[in-house]
Amino acid sequence: KEPTVQEIYPTKSTYQLFKQTNAIQTLIQSPSPAHRNLLRLFESTDTLWDVPSTDAEESNIKWKFLTDESREGTDEQRQFVVKALNTLDFAILEGPPGSGKTTAITELIYHLIGNNKRVLLSSSTHVAVDNVLEKLDEKFRKSGGLMKNGIVPLRIGKEARVSEDIKLYQIENRIKDIREKIKNEEWFISMSDTDKLRTLEEMVAISSNIVCGTTIGILQYSRFKRQKEQSKQYILPEFD
Repeated sequence: KEPTVQEIYPTKSTYQLFKQTNAIQTLIQSPSPAHRNLLRLFESTDTLWDVPSTDAEESNIKWKFLTDESREGTDEQRQFVVKALNTLDFAILEGPPGSGKTTAITELIYHLIGNNKRVLLSSSTHVAVDNVLEKLDEKFRKSGGLMKNGIVPLRIGKEARVSEDIKLYQIENRIKDIREKIKNEEWFISMSDTDKLRTLEEMVAISSNIVCGTTIGILQYSRFKRQKEQSKQYILPEFD
């Protein structure tokens, strides 16, 4: 239907568009060394890329999730994990539903964190994000939980949309947990409510080695949101 007015105003938040524009402007105007491999995608197609070894048998990896060698496809999954751990740029995994992509991704995340890397996990759906966290959580539940095993997730998103099994990692719940532990500290009591919230958000952010959310929901991550307040100060990559 043809508009009846000359000007049309969006009824929803333009925050997502702002972040997309801001990301492109960062690459064009002030890229960091960490953006080098991303920028290479826009260079000549003659550019050579280093392809790491995919020999899973020679990798000496102690598999945590891809343990069933009799399952069809396990070897290919392991090859992907080996390649992803050794690449300096990108590793792309493709496969139909039920082919084991989530398990391979979970295995990869486990080893990345074991190598002291910080991971940003994102997908277009809440279910896909939660499936990875649920696999991690289930594996370590009997040994004290994820956090006692060095895996500290931060799930960005509204609690109502997060799987019941991993709600303790949801951002508001993580904030409540830390607030309870430091609420009687003198330095914390003396803060304003605004500073308290910002401090708590920063504490859960820097203490987490895997930050998770949907491609839209992840924009509510405190350090990404702060970019809107300081639009001329670009955020340097904080994930490995």
